[in-house]
Amino acid sequence: MTYDYIIIGAGSAGCVLANRLSEDTSKKVLLIEAGDRDTKMEIHIPGAYTKLNRTAVDWQFWSEPQKNVDNRRLYIPRGKTLGGSSSTNAMAYVRGNKADFDEWAALGNTGWSFEEVLPYFKKSENNADIFSEYHGQDGPLSVTYSQQPSPFATAFVDACEQIGIEKNGDYNGAVQEGAHLLQFTIKNNKRHSTAAAFLNPVLKRSNLTVKTKMLVKRVIIENGMAVGIEALTIYSNSERINCSGEVIVAAGAIQSPQILMLSGIGDPTELKRVGIDVLMALPGVGKNLQDHFWSGVSATANTETGNSLLKKWNMTKAVIQHLLFKKGPLGNSPLEANAFLKSDPLLNRP
Repeated sequence: MTYDYIIIGAGSAGCVLANRLSEDTSKKVLLIEAGDRDTKMEIHIPGAYTKLNRTAVDWQFWSEPQKNVDNRRLYIPRGKTLGGSSSTNAMAYVRGNKADFDEWAALGNTGWSFEEVLPYFKKSENNADIFSEYHGQDGPLSVTYSQQPSPFATAFVDACEQIGIEKNGDYNGAVQEGAHLLQFTIKNNKRHSTAAAFLNPVLKRSNLTVKTKMLVKRVIIENGMAVGIEALTIYSNSERINCSGEVIVAAGAIQSPQILMLSGIGDPTELKRVGIDVLMALPGVGKNLQDHFWSGVSATANTETGNSLLKKWNMTKAVIQHLLFKKGPLGNSPLEANAFLKSDPLLNRP
């Protein structure tokens, strides 16, 4: 079988691409995913997202030892299912800072300024709570505030204001800086991943094929052109799939460069060191990864908190509320509020 488009990775980008590219019924589109389908119950219950780490729907990556944290290795969760990390994360809807996009454009990336990407954010979004020039209401991805914010979330925002951090009614709007309740990709008390928003509605298209539990080994390049992929099936058989148009690598921040390097695209020194023939010298591939660092802070409270759900009867009650009545604490993400701050007042962005 030969496809016009092969999309590697059914994550946030891959599901959107599969939706849009298969709109042209004359084109055959293959979406290929290493993980399984998103049938695990906890994926769809917002309050259960912490139960997804270190399971079959997570790649379970660890970093190399990091010198700035006493040479510890840090856990890096990455979604391994339809929807990718949008099926396993905390569902917070957070756009990049305006200055980041404008900086990309200033470096010569035409089309990537904030003004130019904003229409696409709006086109993809169905925001139930914010009606402004920065948000859309007609897109497939549902965005909403928590319907039942905890008193701790509102207290956090109020406390920030008391120490001089301004409240921000929309951090995805004109200004990102400040303290705020978070916006979420949740619909009817269920996670609204990119699989739910973009892929599921078009699965019946005859020109779209979705293959799961297939691990892409490399892009096959002949005479400088991508002509297909080599992938491992669940039975560890190697399979070649041909492409007459474009092979799109959308396998995430870690595996996209890995696949490119296994395909002979990357730093010649690194590739030769492990015996990979260099087909295209691109020294930046596999370098300059930046990820945000976080750690927990614990405190003792003299009232019930979100941790009270861990008590057996409370959890049973919450599950019944969620499954039968579509309400209760499990319809919310445990991550409720946030603040974007500048580490130096002279910076032009948080």
